[in-house]
Amino acid sequence: MYAIDFGLGMLLVLLATVMVWRLIDLFKPKDVGLISQIKTFQRR
Repeated sequence: MYAIDFGLGMLLVLLATVMVWRLIDLFKPKDVGLISQIKTFQRR
């Protein structure tokens, strides 16, 4: 039971980390964040 709780907890922490990283990357200046570089690459 504790293994399931630990696994779900780690999954939620990982998801929250990715969401915070994407949020910070979204508000960085242009051509600095990874997401803006990917969007620039897709427009070409």
